[in-house]
Amino acid sequence: AAQFESDHDCACEVNLFQYNLDDDVESEKVLQIKRTLAESYRYLIFKGPEIHAKFLGYIDACAKYPPSDPVVLLSNGRAWLIVQQTAGTGSGLAAWTDTVYEVANGRVRPVASYLARVRESLDLTKPTKEFVGRPLSCRIEKGHAVLTVAYTLKYTGYSHPEVPFFTSRKKAVLIGSLKDGSTTVDAAHSEISLREFETV
Repeated sequence: AAQFESDHDCACEVNLFQYNLDDDVESEKVLQIKRTLAESYRYLIFKGPEIHAKFLGYIDACAKYPPSDPVVLLSNGRAWLIVQQTAGTGSGLAAWTDTVYEVANGRVRPVASYLARVRESLDLTKPTKEFVGRPLSCRIEKGHAVLTVAYTLKYTGYSHPEVPFFTSRKKAVLIGSLKDGSTTVDAAHSEISLREFETV
């Protein structure tokens, strides 16, 4: 059975989401369990009616900084489940990654991940940098996931944080390995260079 480490005296918040994630008419249910004090979320994924639900799998996510709720990307004739987690923390820094999951054939598997958001605000004398990714499409091709993400980079100042003084928008094509879960940038088809992506 899939269990948290130390399930005793668990102070949890539970939410239920319902999506149609595969090719048939029955919807899948995603049970979100938030353990805020433990800085972790767990997602239990079931299929079918509640009294006879089939357990498909689970996803664990780091939540030092609370991530967004799961969303579904509709692309290339199917639905992809996207789950966010904390990717990096530090003085004035917060970062999140999104992982794209395929729910099919009675299983849940990750197919690609991408940097979803970075916010860096060091001090009042330096601009705040925010880097946000939005998925546009996903498909499986020759044993790999091909994911297109639109990125927006903004710099704002302390006095007028609502008005960016610099904005850039570019697309990145990412290739996810279905064997080891790694994701790389397809530089030949991306507007963002590998160096730009790695130094965000």
